[in-house]
Amino acid sequence: MKKRLSFLITLFSLSLLAGCAAAPDETIVRQKTGSAAAYQEATEADSSSSAQVSSDALLSARLSVPDTYTANVTSSDGVLHLTCNASISVPETDHVSIWNVKAKEFSQDWIDSITQAFFGDAPIYDYEAYTQPTKAQILEKLDELKAYQQQGNLDPYGVIASARNGNSSGDVPDDQIYSLQQEIDSWEEAYQTASETVEKKLITPGFSTSDDSGSLQSDCAFFGLAETDDGSYYYSLTRDTAGDATKILVNRIADGNQTCYWNVLDIFSDSPEVPSAEKVKEMAGIPSDEATAITDALMKKLGLTDFSPRSVVLAVGSQVDTSGSENLTSYPYGGWMVSYTRSVDGFPVTDEDNYGGGLESMESTIEPWCYEKVTFYVNKEGLWYAELSNFYELTGQQTQNTQLLSFSEISSVFEKMLPIQQSSTEMTENDISIDHVTLGYMRIYDPNTDPCSGVLVPVWDFFGSSTQMSVYEGTELTSSFSNPRSSYLTINAADGTIIDRFLGY
Repeated sequence: MKKRLSFLITLFSLSLLAGCAAAPDETIVRQKTGSAAAYQEATEADSSSSAQVSSDALLSARLSVPDTYTANVTSSDGVLHLTCNASISVPETDHVSIWNVKAKEFSQDWIDSITQAFFGDAPIYDYEAYTQPTKAQILEKLDELKAYQQQGNLDPYGVIASARNGNSSGDVPDDQIYSLQQEIDSWEEAYQTASETVEKKLITPGFSTSDDSGSLQSDCAFFGLAETDDGSYYYSLTRDTAGDATKILVNRIADGNQTCYWNVLDIFSDSPEVPSAEKVKEMAGIPSDEATAITDALMKKLGLTDFSPRSVVLAVGSQVDTSGSENLTSYPYGGWMVSYTRSVDGFPVTDEDNYGGGLESMESTIEPWCYEKVTFYVNKEGLWYAELSNFYELTGQQTQNTQLLSFSEISSVFEKMLPIQQSSTEMTENDISIDHVTLGYMRIYDPNTDPCSGVLVPVWDFFGSSTQMSVYEGTELTSSFSNPRSSYLTINAADGTIIDRFLGY
């Protein structure tokens, strides 16, 4: 009965808020959801339970989930138009548990296994030493600079012109914005201590210790360069002040020792310079299943056997030329982005784009904890980029068979809360179309209690696209947004509270 009463109170509160949806300062009411008291075991004897329990019923039946979610909602001010014609994904299991988790220790043994998985026995060198220019490279640069000086071109890279065009330089003299002579002097000074050849200083990936006890420093970082038969890779490991929060990056060095930046193709939909999907597929050189085979093999080497691929989408690799007055971007590479999330007892973590780690205010002093991410970019040449971050470990079970709200109760919360979340005095029209709804795990935490411990809870996420119109200085502006991995709203499946994915709770 307590569960039903709690839900009715929640709906009553939402109804009061919905009447104020047009207020520009109105925000979504969010409750702390990390408390063990918030989650209860579902029992077949509890007839007042929102979703009736059958010992052998799958969650989809137990929660009365329809084949398709349909709805049409217009906000009270007429700005928001919500249309739902969505497929619904529910894990094929008859229960879901609540799990306590903590940040995984970034131990030397784990670092060694990661290094072996990506690079085998390939040599790894100190990145800073490896990338220092040689005497020959410095002389080449000096010849270039002195040639500009002889031509009377004192702003060869457009630094001064760019500052003047941006109106950010005011009355600052040209030589204080950029001095060609000072750059020449700097390179001549660097020449005195430069090596004749690239300094390949072998190094073992790992972190420094803060004292003789072997304890790691609060902030640690490692930067290396691995030379493999497939090419050279930048390799970094970082551990920040939020306990054992971690990030592992592997990035192939492109031709000409250039950095390549990878992103999914969808985010460039309005950029005419970006290759078409057909061209990107051709550049990738392999179909999506071959891309997944490459990443699956890497995951096996990494020992991450409880993870599965969730999204496989086309991606482009870009490079930026900063030698001129403008940063010119090219898109010479195509491939596939493959993202993974873990499953616990057949219940997967939802693949969502948000990195989390947000703060409620600029004055906040909490230590944020971003989400666990496993992302690869690959093409016919193999691995181009890998990011693995913020791993955690299960430490105990709060509930085994958690009592959940029915889908109709969840959808009612969604239809009341989305207009409040989307309310804005700047928009004149906001059309949102929901095409997919997912039930999956999300890791939440209470940063005020412990920034490195959290809870895996079941949540509902609503995905789709939107078109928004606004007026700026008398001009009507239209913008569209579509990201199949970006949820419009995340609702705790157990108690119906709203979770802010940016904050992580």
